[in-house]
Amino acid sequence: MVLVCIIMKNLFYFARFCLSLFGVGFFKKAPGTAGSLVSVPFLWGMLYVLPVFLPWRVLVFWIIFVVILWLGMFCMRHARIPSQYDQQWIVLDEFLGMMVSV
Repeated sequence: MVLVCIIMKNLFYFARFCLSLFGVGFFKKAPGTAGSLVSVPFLWGMLYVLPVFLPWRVLVFWIIFVVILWLGMFCMRHARIPSQYDQQWIVLDEFLGMMVSV
């Protein structure tokens, strides 16, 4: 409950933190490449955590994908991004792209 109150109070910072993939998007040089490089070990680790039975693995993987996609859309509403459409520091889309390619 306390965590929810803290997140709601600082929703602007939480949204930017998630959209930048936990701060990786704020790297000065090549933030998109850094976001892709950070997502590879995470996705590789997911292969060991997900169920062994293939249909369940695919189902759980896509559920995780949809939850992260929803989180990204929620954060885009609360990050107060200026009129520029695609900002460089938003690298959550690179992570979702890597999930689709896996």
